Formats: sequence, C-alpha cells, structure tokens
Amino acid sequence: MDVGVVTYGGQQLSLGDSLGDALQALNKDGWIILKGATSVPSPSETLGILDFVTEHTVQNKAVQTILFSARNDGFRIAACLPYIPILRSEGLGRDYEWEKMANQEGLMGAMCYHLGGDQNVSWVIHVDKCSRGADSANVEQLKAKGGDIFICQHWLRRSKPFLEKEPTSAVRAVAVSYIWTGYSERGVLDRPTGDKILKQFGNNYSRIGNYVVWAP
Repeated sequence: MDVGVVTYGGQQLSLGDSLGDALQALNKDGWIILKGATSVPSPSETLGILDFVTEHTVQNKAVQTILFSARNDGFRIAACLPYIPILRSEGLGRDYEWEKMANQEGLMGAMCYHLGGDQNVSWVIHVDKCSRGADSANVEQLKAKGGDIFICQHWLRRSKPFLEKEPTSAVRAVAVSYIWTGYSERGVLDRPTGDKILKQFGNNYSRIGNYVVWAP
C-alpha cells in the first residue's frame, strides 16, 4: 500500500515498503501519521453524526493494514465520533487504563484521528515525550495536513488535533477508537453507529453481543 508515513523526528517512510518500521515506531513512540490516507465529508447543516461513518473513516485500508499487521486478531470499534476543531489545544490526556496498556507488549488498541480538509488545511497535535511513563512537561508539537490520519496508542499522552489557523471553509475531524479483542471486555459502540457499520460494511464486521468487531 503506497501511503506515506511520518514518524518521530519527521522521518518519512512508505507503508508498503517499510511496514515493519512503521509498526516499530507506533510501538516505541506511540504514534505515526499516515499521509493523505483519508477523506472526511465537508460539514453542512444536513450532515448528522452517522454521515461521518464512511469507508474512509471506519473501513480505512491503511488503518486496517496497521492493526492487522500488529495483531492477527479482531478489534472492537469503541467509538466513531466527529468533532468540530478549534484553534488551540484543549490540553493533553490519555486512556484511563494507560498504565495497564503501557505495561503490556504490542498493540492493545489505537485511536485514529481522521483530519478533514485538503492539503491547505494545517493541523497541530501536542504529544508528551514521556512515552509509556508518567506525565512530563516535555511536549513535542506535530504537524499534519487535511487528509492525514494521526494514529496513536491509547497510552500516549496527547492533545486532540486542532487547527493551526482558520481554514477558508469549515472542516471536521473524526476520532475512531479500536480496542484489541484480546485485551479486555471494554469497548461497547453506541447502537445506531454499530447498526450503520453492520448495514453498510456487514461482510467485514460482526456483532458479538454488544460489540461490533472488525476481524482480519
């Protein structure tokens, strides 16, 4: 798959040629950026939350390559939520089980931020360089463009992606959370979103109890 990948220090890789290096960076640093790998619908008054459940966001091929290469197992979709970005960081945070996740090897799950707009739209993410450790004041600023995906481990302390400057037209971002089925029983998706995913992409998903599962 010919998707560009940006890792720590601005190193640029190809997902097709350097998948192993991309996975290593995600495991070590907690994040990677997939360049031009998504498309988010332009917001309008007629678009509801479920209109952002699309092939690019929920069934993204680059994300699928990352997840199923890290784990030859299923992932539950725990959330699929569009949000309206602002022009500043709202602070840094991470999963409430980050310590448990950080103490285990491999990918326990991933948060994927699908960034709206075109290449003229600039996004910013703040990342704590503490990695799997306690909170620190050593924060790095990352840059991304519209159409990119910021994918990170749940243990990573980071900001929600925000806009560097006001775009010429309104944009949205979509946050999609995945939890490895072998991690725990958490990760229930709201029913309307789960039903739309199953209806639209049913041959790739299954419902096990209250869970919507994406399996290889």
